[in-house]
Formats: sequence, structure tokens, C-alpha cells
Amino acid sequence: ICEDPFFELIELAPIRDAALRDQVRGLAEQARVELAMAATPRLLGGKLDLNAADPEARKAAVDAVRDVIDMAASMGIRNVSLLSGPNAVDYE
Repeated sequence: ICEDPFFELIELAPIRDAALRDQVRGLAEQARVELAMAATPRLLGGKLDLNAADPEARKAAVDAVRDVIDMAASMGIRNVSLLSGPNAVDYE
């Protein structure tokens, strides 16, 4: 993907392995491709909700997003995307 001139930005799921993050960052820098990271896989995969009424559940979601932001920052990524949580109809 890095070699395809069509792609100017690649959005990644969180990468836990620090060595792999470094490798991906190096490839992107070499190819001059911008990276972004998605927090949504962590939120949905963990069934987390930033809008949760329960303070503990909400804190868990915020902590997960902070973790993704830290991962992104370690790779020089300045853009992180996320979904706030389930649709309101899910609460009915």
C-alpha cells in the first residue's frame, strides 16, 4: 500500500507491539505516506462506550482511547479517529 501513489494516508488499527509500530512508522516515512490511527477497534472490540452512564464503564473507554492516542503519538501520528459509542436506540 505504501508504494501505491493512490494512497496519501493510511488509517491503522492500534498496534500493541512497539517494534512493529517502529517498523510501520519507518515504512510510512520512507514512502512519504501519512498515517492515522483508529481507536474504534479498541472501543468496539472491548464493548466500550465513551457515553456510558456508568462512570467506571466510561473511564474504561476513556483509558482505552488514551492508550490508542499514546500508541499513535509514539509513531508520530497526529490524527486519531473514533466513534463515541453505540447508537441511542441501543439503550431502549
